[in-house]
Amino acid sequence: MVKLDKSYIDHIIEHLNESEVNFQRVFLYGSYLRNKNTANDVDIIVEYEGSDKEDHVFNRLNTDPIYLDGLKVDFNPINISHRGLMPYYGNMYGERVPLHYKEEYVQSLCEAFKIKYMDMDELDKEVGKYIKNGEGHIEEDIISRINYHSFVVCDGHNDCIVEEANSLEEALTWFYVRQNMVDVSNLSADQLEGRLSFMKMMDIEVV
Repeated sequence: MVKLDKSYIDHIIEHLNESEVNFQRVFLYGSYLRNKNTANDVDIIVEYEGSDKEDHVFNRLNTDPIYLDGLKVDFNPINISHRGLMPYYGNMYGERVPLHYKEEYVQSLCEAFKIKYMDMDELDKEVGKYIKNGEGHIEEDIISRINYHSFVVCDGHNDCIVEEANSLEEALTWFYVRQNMVDVSNLSADQLEGRLSFMKMMDIEVV
């Protein structure tokens, strides 16, 4: 997976904050992702929430451009307010690599998927308690953020399997692939929308 330097991601997030865009997820895609040595710009998808129209946000983000490696950053804003928690693009943008998830977005998605979200200190204590006791298992499925785009998965149903995922989507997929199929019969409308969108993107069977 292509990973931008932390300083580059910091620069992008700073620009988004200064532009007062209520962003939720940020992705790298396009020519820089395919081959940064031949790219002529850096393409960024910005998922945001709010009433602002996409063309207005586009102008706000791109009028005073920022540069990485001497290449202009082109921001492509997508309003997800009416598209559910995990919008599905198909092949519209080709391969995408997550650069950043807003904390509130991670928490809301974990809540919708009924998975506990912990900070790293909490997870360390939980895993340490399991190791010290030497028996039983961690009772809950847990996701914990390592950095902007990486997460630790702790599967409480398999005697504390801890793995690192390169994205939140990858971490969530592991939970559901392990369960083979997903029961969505008891979900609220909002929860169902988020899960179905996610599962459509990840090709997971729905029951």
